[in-house]
Amino acid sequence: MVNEPGLDIDVFANGVRDALGFGYYQCIGRDAAQLAHALRGRMLDARVEPIPGKTPLAVILDLRAGVEDGLARLPGLFAAGIRYVVVIHEIEETQERALREREALERRVITVGYRKAAAYYDINPYASLNVAEGCFVAPFERVPDAALEQFNLEILDEERLLHTDMLRETGRRSDAHCVRYRYAAEYIRPGDRVLDVACGLGYGSRMLFETTLADSVLGIDLSDFGIDYAVAHYALPGKVQYAVGDAESLSGIADASIDFIAAFETIEHVPHPDRYLKELKRVLAPGGRVMLCAPNDWTDETGRDPNPFHLHVYTWDKLKSEVGAEFLLEKAFIQVAGGAMKCHFSPRSWREVDPDQPKYDEAEWVVFLGMKDPTEPADAVFRETAWEIPSSSRFNVSAFARDYANPWLVKAMVAIGQRSTNPGLLARFRRKVFEKNPPRSVDAGAALCGLIYEQIESGAAPAVDLKQAVDRYMAIKRTNPHQRRWKVSIAYAWGVAEFLRQDVDEAMRYLTICSDIDPVPYSPILGNKTLDALFLRAVIHAGRREFDDVRALLYRSISLARRLSTGGPKNTWLAAWLNVIGSERAPLPFGLAEMAMLFDKSARAAYMLAVVDTSVERPGAFARESRGFLERQIDHLKAELRTVKSGNSLKTQEAIALNAGMHRLQQHADTLATQLVERNTRADELAAEVMRQSARAEELAEEVIRQNARSEELAAEVNRQEQRARELAAEVVGQSENAQELARQVVNLDAHAQNLAREMLAEIASRDRIIAELQAGQQGNQPADQQADQQG
Repeated sequence: MVNEPGLDIDVFANGVRDALGFGYYQCIGRDAAQLAHALRGRMLDARVEPIPGKTPLAVILDLRAGVEDGLARLPGLFAAGIRYVVVIHEIEETQERALREREALERRVITVGYRKAAAYYDINPYASLNVAEGCFVAPFERVPDAALEQFNLEILDEERLLHTDMLRETGRRSDAHCVRYRYAAEYIRPGDRVLDVACGLGYGSRMLFETTLADSVLGIDLSDFGIDYAVAHYALPGKVQYAVGDAESLSGIADASIDFIAAFETIEHVPHPDRYLKELKRVLAPGGRVMLCAPNDWTDETGRDPNPFHLHVYTWDKLKSEVGAEFLLEKAFIQVAGGAMKCHFSPRSWREVDPDQPKYDEAEWVVFLGMKDPTEPADAVFRETAWEIPSSSRFNVSAFARDYANPWLVKAMVAIGQRSTNPGLLARFRRKVFEKNPPRSVDAGAALCGLIYEQIESGAAPAVDLKQAVDRYMAIKRTNPHQRRWKVSIAYAWGVAEFLRQDVDEAMRYLTICSDIDPVPYSPILGNKTLDALFLRAVIHAGRREFDDVRALLYRSISLARRLSTGGPKNTWLAAWLNVIGSERAPLPFGLAEMAMLFDKSARAAYMLAVVDTSVERPGAFARESRGFLERQIDHLKAELRTVKSGNSLKTQEAIALNAGMHRLQQHADTLATQLVERNTRADELAAEVMRQSARAEELAEEVIRQNARSEELAAEVNRQEQRARELAAEVVGQSENAQELARQVVNLDAHAQNLAREMLAEIASRDRIIAELQAGQQGNQPADQQADQQG
């Protein structure tokens, strides 16, 4: 009950009763008195003040006046052994914050020692969990003490990679796993023996048992840890059981002994999917169902599934091909959780699609509902599981094994509410059984009746082969009880078909055949068809203004109801209601309901008799009275529903107009927003440019300051250089005058030096002559041998 603008007390009270059952309830919190009053109106012993010494079955904890104060009570409620706690909270945050707040609130309750109750997703439909703001109602169930002692939440954290208990988890993935069991429950028939293959920690097996009328549920898993956990938390002796087992080898389960199989996210894990599917088919009974799902193309950019435990990658086509090779495909669904690798930004959704022509945009998981072909039972041994069969040979209404050649057809092809929901499969079954079985058999009669109603629903002209088959069946003289049942039903159905085809005389002929067959040898409840035939005959006579015949048929209807309910000399055994309620210890649930309808159809005749004498003068009144009490209530509810729908239609039109206006405003707002974004972007660009220019200007200003400082330094240097230049110039002038004086001195010195040089040269030459003369004189005075030695 999420995403409601406020708490609808009536819806809340009905939901709580259907989820948690009858018993003593205590209401705590803001609107406790109002909530208790509403629950008492549903026959629940709901109170505000506790009953001393008595433990409530459930506590309604209204947190709308104070979350923390309310949650502070949880440990005390757990310690007191309260089985159920229903939390009510009004979340007013924005979407994302509201989702986080809801999950945080759930975690607080779970941490104390509670888990989501099996009916959590009945109170909170899957799609409603996409929006968290508004009124939030969630039921929780206490975890057994022994289970908590053995398996606390820390252990679950350690095992999270392989498996976890999704009833003790929050968020999208938890919802996605749990809600599959919620939807699977819709296809489990009363008395079904259910198998939850690869059950993990077993939470889904328990959900299937609590939310259906299944006889028993068996969970199988390879993990010893998983089975130990499941036994501790969810097992119910003889009803919900668990065992270690291999999905590819269910050796401990007999052939055709299972009526429904939940096989979720298993096929991608097993080494041999073909072997796995054949094993599921082996243990499934003819007409039994299997709901099987797999991740839809969970591949990353490398083309591989990043989950190391996935041995195979499945797509719609691959899964359909493999499942369709072993089972008839009854339905198909696609599921999205969002928030993960695939479909990350998508909301939660579960949507049915055509198995043959699916239309969808995205899917995280593909789900198929398959059925084992009931028309090919092979050597499967039939055992009635829905009802207890009395030992008396006079019991007929559900003695299918006695009178049908193939009793598996009843659940798959015949029984309303149990048979296949796929019109194509039903037509296929009926045509095959009609053509394969002896034309006067019970099986052929059941198929023929179904084919006639198919023709009526389609509006097609009566088929020739069906007309011949009807007459052949009407010709049966000595009938067993179920042949009689189908003879009555076929005659009535063909009479209706002829009436719709505007052949009133033929319609009257077959309706007369129907009403002339005594229903008692089968069961009083077959009298419903007899009464319908009498009624339609009376209506036809009324249209012809044959009111004596009308009265006779209406009185006959009253008499028939009396006979069927009181017995008579030849059918006193019916007074025990054997073929109405079956066993006294385990009465048939449908028998008394059928009798209630029978009396209501007799009431219809009584209403008509009250005005038949003035039916010519008041034809409208006569027509208005041609409804029983239950029919009138139904019509009244339908009228109220039409009024509501009409009001809703006007509101819808107003909403559409408002939405259109809002859409236009939104488009205009989007346009303005786009322009604003563009202008903001331009403004941001200009601001950035201004910042850049400002920074550049600052840089230039700093550079100018530096240049000015340098210029001043250079100017000072120039001044210094000019001063130095002037000083040098003055010095140069002084030096120039000195240089000229020095130059004159140099010239004079040079002239003097030249004179000295000439004098020195002359002196040297003079000395050289003197030396030469002295040497020549010395050589003349030496002996000859010294001169020779000197020369040598």
